Amino acid sequence: MRKRQNSPVKLQLLAKILCSPVSPSQRFIAKILQVSRFCVKNYQTKIENSGYTFKDFSELSLQNISAIIKLQNKAMKHSEKYSDLESFFPEVQSSLQNGQADLLNSWRKYFF
Repeated sequence: MRKRQNSPVKLQLLAKILCSPVSPSQRFIAKILQVSRFCVKNYQTKIENSGYTFKDFSELSLQNISAIIKLQNKAMKHSEKYSDLESFFPEVQSSLQNGQADLLNSWRKYFF
């Protein structure tokens, strides 16, 4: 099953809901956004990690929100990939960090 993409529209709507003076329950927000309560918590964490307040985030354009999501996803994928590599091949990880090798060539050396 394919992982669902974070919707900039839903993130913006969540930010608008959370910056209101009376914040509804997570269950009610999930019904409004038509997502699970886990997704609501995940979206809220993404907004908090963006460095913006809920009010400021709700005022961003959809293109800016989309760019923020892409940067967060890229950083997450990058860190997971390299942390796994470091646990298995510490010498390869150090050469990657020093700029002496790239990931593709390191895997080629390993397999061939």
